[in-house]
Amino acid sequence: MQLLKTNKIDCLKWLLFIFKLMGEHHHIFGQLILTKQNGEQLFLSDLSLYALKNVITWKFNRPPEQKRISDIKESILNQKDVDGIIYVAEITNLDKSIQYVCYDGNHRREALLSLPDNYPVLIQVMWDASYDDIKKKFIELNKANPVPELYTEETTDEAELDKIRVFAYDLIGRLIRKWPRLLTTNKNARKPNFNRDNLFDKLSKYRNLYLTSIDSLFEKITETNEKISKLPVSIFRVSELQYKKADENHCFLFLVDDFVQFIDFN
Repeated sequence: MQLLKTNKIDCLKWLLFIFKLMGEHHHIFGQLILTKQNGEQLFLSDLSLYALKNVITWKFNRPPEQKRISDIKESILNQKDVDGIIYVAEITNLDKSIQYVCYDGNHRREALLSLPDNYPVLIQVMWDASYDDIKKKFIELNKANPVPELYTEETTDEAELDKIRVFAYDLIGRLIRKWPRLLTTNKNARKPNFNRDNLFDKLSKYRNLYLTSIDSLFEKITETNEKISKLPVSIFRVSELQYKKADENHCFLFLVDDFVQFIDFN
């Protein structure tokens, strides 16, 4: 009966104790509990602060959202539990130095690093990984979620992807600063609100956007906003309250399904 009352954290601690008696220990990621057929290894770490501070976000991941980090942090504190696995890859840089990158689970990683105490956490490591190795696993892990096309194109090389990612998030950052009240973490953003990641997915499809300077593109977007503001209200198919919010913020871009199609590149 006592075992039934034991929470997940206590179970993980007991599991860690058993594996320490039996198995291999990694100096960063903790106790090895499983080696998979593909060579990846699953570790159980009871020193989450130490293990995760040695890991950075994979540069091709979306930047973590602070609101989601705060929500996960609150959940961990309330439940005394860390759900899921944090996925890490070992990469070798051009100078032959080794680096560990988290390509899935960065919101949990950031939340854990913001806490004062350690929590048992599962970390799966892909050793000596290439960009293509990580991209393939990233897409596999996100089958249930739409992945931006630039992650799935066979012709997209690492340098091009990095350039597009940096450009897109710089542009989105400017839009957020101009219209902060319309930003939402809800994936199903209700017009005239917009979601950062959905906007990234949409913008990444238009390669011609990145053939101009970001200052010039942002200027064209603000001009497009003025153009859309002059369209008849009836074409937007939104409620009076939705249009009022757009009007109060003077942002009409997200009343249409895809404002990029309204941009004049001539």
